[in-house]
Amino acid sequence: MRRRAPLIGWLTAEAVSLCGTRLSMIAIPWFVLVTTGSATTTGLVAFAEMGPYVLAKAAAGPLMDRLGAARVSVAADAASAVVVLLIPLLELLDVLSLPVLLLVVALAGLLRGPGDGAKSALVPEVVEATGVPMERATGLHSAAERLASTAGAALAGLLVAVLGPVNALLIDAGSFAVAAALIAATAPRRAPIVGEADGTGYLTQLREGWNFLRGDAVLVAMTVMISITNLLDQAYVVVLVPVWAYQNGQGVAAVGLLFAVFAAAATIRAAVEADRTALSVAPATRFAASGASSFSGISGGVLSASAWATSATASAVDSAGCCAAASAASRFFWPSSPVSKVGW
Repeated sequence: MRRRAPLIGWLTAEAVSLCGTRLSMIAIPWFVLVTTGSATTTGLVAFAEMGPYVLAKAAAGPLMDRLGAARVSVAADAASAVVVLLIPLLELLDVLSLPVLLLVVALAGLLRGPGDGAKSALVPEVVEATGVPMERATGLHSAAERLASTAGAALAGLLVAVLGPVNALLIDAGSFAVAAALIAATAPRRAPIVGEADGTGYLTQLREGWNFLRGDAVLVAMTVMISITNLLDQAYVVVLVPVWAYQNGQGVAAVGLLFAVFAAAATIRAAVEADRTALSVAPATRFAASGASSFSGISGGVLSASAWATSATASAVDSAGCCAAASAASRFFWPSSPVSKVGW
C-alpha cells in the first residue's frame, strides 16, 4: 500500500481538483447568465479564463523542469484556492463588477494552467515510483477523470441550485486546497531535469521544446486535433449548454445532469481500457471515432433534452479515443522528452 501511495494520492488529487473544476465550469457561466442574460458576456468571461490558461500552461514546461512538477502543482493549486475565494468575497462586498470578474478569472486561468500541466507531468514519476505500467496509469487516470466529471457535474448542478453560483465557489476553492495538500504529501520527489545548474536559459528550453514539437508530424497532428476538439468542447460546456438550459427554463440542475450522464458512460469505458495494455484498435481510428462522437454529443445535447442517450453513447466512444491519446502521448512526451518544455 505504501508503494502505491503516490499513485493513489495523484489520482485522488486529480479527482478532487476535477470536481472543483466542474463546479466552477457550471457556477461561473451560470452566474454571468443570470446576472446579465447575455451569451456574449458569458463567452467573454470564458475566454478571459481560457486565454491565460492556455498561454500559461504552454509556457510552464521549463518551470516544471527547474522546480519539479510536484512543487509547481502544489504552489499553483494553493494560489488558485485563494484566487477563487476572491469571487464570493468580492460579491459579498458588492464590488464584483464585470471588469473585476474578468480580471479574477484571468488570474485563475493563469494559475490553473501550470497546475493542471504539472499534475499531468507527474505521470512518469508516479509510474517509476509505483512500478505500474504506463498504459495502466493513464487508463486509471482517464477513469478517475471521468468518474470525477460524473460526480462533480451532478454535485455541481445541485450545489449551484441550492447555494447559488457564487457561494458554490467556496467549495471549489476548498478543492484546490485539498489537491495541493494531497500532492504535497504523496507525490514522489525527483531532482529537476534541467535548470540553472547546467546553464540552460528559460527561453532556450522553451525554444527546444517548440522545435522538437514542430519537427514531428505526428505530434503536430495530435496537437492540432486536441486543440480543435478542446476549443469545441469549451464552447459546448461553458456557453452552449448553459445558454440552452437558461433560455429553455431547464435550470442549472439540468446542466449538471447532462454533463453527469455524458461522463458516466465514459467512466465505464475508460475503466475497461485501463486493463487493456495491448490495444487492438489503432489509435488513429480511435481518435477519429472520438471526434465524431463528440460532434454528435454537442449537436444532440444542445438541441434537445432527450439527448441523454446520445450523450452517453458518444462519451463511451470518446473515452476510448482519450485513452488511446493519453497512451500514445505518454510514449512521445515522457519521461524526459524535449516537448515537455512547452507544457503539453
